Amino acid sequence: ESYVIPARVMSKPLTADESLIKRFKDYLSVADKKSVGESGFYLPESFEGKKLVYHLEDSMNFHLIWIMGIIVAILLYLREKNNERQKLEKKKRELLKDYPDIVSKLIVFIGAGLSVRQSWESIVIDYENECKENNERRYAYEEMVKALAKLKTGIYENTVYKDFGRSCALRQYMKLASLLEQNRRNGLANLHSLLSMESQSAWDERINLARREGEELNTKLLLPLFMMLLIVMMMIIVPALLIFY
Repeated sequence: ESYVIPARVMSKPLTADESLIKRFKDYLSVADKKSVGESGFYLPESFEGKKLVYHLEDSMNFHLIWIMGIIVAILLYLREKNNERQKLEKKKRELLKDYPDIVSKLIVFIGAGLSVRQSWESIVIDYENECKENNERRYAYEEMVKALAKLKTGIYENTVYKDFGRSCALRQYMKLASLLEQNRRNGLANLHSLLSMESQSAWDERINLARREGEELNTKLLLPLFMMLLIVMMMIIVPALLIFY
């Protein structure tokens, strides 16, 4: 059988703002139709008793450019500072690692009967020969090379050793420079034994440094381990949740 069902299609109820916009568009449509034969269109000055104000649409927000520029400049500055800090930290660690070797070599050469200056020069010569083979530069030995160059120009040894300790800027190297300076000034008879004690202390510090570096590496490995654990947990939990849904 055929049934006739009457239906009435109603428009969607408009909000106050939507109703205002619709009335304004209708008002503009009527105004456009009135000015069809004219050379141009005009913008109404008022609508429903309210004054209308017009402005051009901004094509681009130029304030965002200089704001982003300032942010980028700050980030670059912080990056440079961070790189300098990392470089100084790397230099400090390298100096601490090389200190026991330098003291041990001084003990060997001085124990063999060489003077402090001759021992210093022998260490520098060995370092330069190693650099020719592996082309690896070390901060502490580079400072020793500079110190030897000053000695060859005739600068007083005490001044050179003191400048060496200041250039390295570490307590250990300042102490070594002080021992060498006292030996040069007062002629310490027990320099060999003092250097031996300093060498033992230096090796202990190097062992502690190696332990700290190991702990730092373990800490850095925690993040990848947690990420792997999270991935494994998601692989287990997601299929289980999908079964319930």
